[in-house]
Amino acid sequence: MTRNTLVATTCGALLSALTLLPDAALAADLLPPPEPSHAGMSCLYARLNGGGTFYNRIEVTQNILDPPNGSGFGPGNQANALNEDLTEAGFIEGGLGCQVNDLLRVEVTGGYHFKSSLTDGYDTLSADYDNGTVFANAYWDLTNYAGLTPYIGGGIGMAINSLSNVSNPVDAADSTNTSFAWNVAAGMSYDISNTWTVDLAWRYTSFGELVSDGRQPFETTKLEANEVVLSLRYNFWTW
Repeated sequence: MTRNTLVATTCGALLSALTLLPDAALAADLLPPPEPSHAGMSCLYARLNGGGTFYNRIEVTQNILDPPNGSGFGPGNQANALNEDLTEAGFIEGGLGCQVNDLLRVEVTGGYHFKSSLTDGYDTLSADYDNGTVFANAYWDLTNYAGLTPYIGGGIGMAINSLSNVSNPVDAADSTNTSFAWNVAAGMSYDISNTWTVDLAWRYTSFGELVSDGRQPFETTKLEANEVVLSLRYNFWTW
């Protein structure tokens, strides 16, 4: 191949490439955009809960160590309160969670249940009760339809149960105990935006049990409640 022939062939190839450039650019414009990078995605969310606690029927018993004469009780006998009642109270909680995938969420929450009055039907029991809680929870998001997501879940943790202002029985006193606690829940959430979610749930919670201080302490068991929980969640999505 002569030098003139080589030059002519090279020029012809360059002209053909330049002719194809507009078509190649048009084809590139028609391709779908690349998938967004999820390298900066976060699963974290923060939540703030508030609501009402409606306690179930509790049980209160007291060991009668030194019963009065003619009472019918001997040493070591146990007295049961009648018509025990814990009044309704509000609560507030905060926590951090992770949206593991489309179905599973896990979170840790801490909360405080405001004071409730502990009484019985015969004015022989009078005290205030409140508690702090810490829970590790898991939730299963069943589906998402138009931003609505029903879910079920539950958790385990501990309750720091406190009695204060104990005036009856007279030989009992204020106390604070730590007890195992658990909960189960069902609710519905709604996505206000990509970052904000509001949800409403029913929750059944067991706060364990509590024993007062004093010379003749009393024990409170079946500390359980139905709760209405209104929540606001903020998702730390970064993509």
